Amino acid sequence: MNIDQGTLLTAIFFVLLFSIPFILLNISHRKRVKQNLQVLNLEAAKFNLSITKFNTWGNTCIGIDETANVVFFTKKTTQGKTALQVTLAETGNCRIANIKRTGYDGTEHYSITGRLALVFEARDKSKAETAFPFYDIEYDGGMLTGELQQAEKWCNIINDKIASIAQKK
Repeated sequence: MNIDQGTLLTAIFFVLLFSIPFILLNISHRKRVKQNLQVLNLEAAKFNLSITKFNTWGNTCIGIDETANVVFFTKKTTQGKTALQVTLAETGNCRIANIKRTGYDGTEHYSITGRLALVFEARDKSKAETAFPFYDIEYDGGMLTGELQQAEKWCNIINDKIASIAQKK
């Protein structure tokens, strides 16, 4: 079975042609992750801390300094940049706030997520809750793209840390 050079060159050309978009998407994704992590690390550096575990998606990043037990959150929107931090030693609980909107399209009722946030309840009940806004339909578009899974993952990580801090006291 012989393959002539013309067929081989044509096949290589089309393989390269169809792989270029995937390569460009991968490069763009890595660049965005690096930029988000850099912003998160700058926020941690303001408190002389460093990020040891993080996740990033879109223009949002969450991370934790596992030594100091401080969680950092950054998000860029058209309205500006949000940067928040919470000290877990001062936190009693972490929960997910999934605020839904309901509607009726003429034939059936439907429900969509309007906002999704990680909410930190302070141990001192006189202090206000802190919320990390993972998703807002106004700024992030009409569809969730993994934010709920990220919120569940980080809620579990944070509650485990809070429990381990409480056991040490």
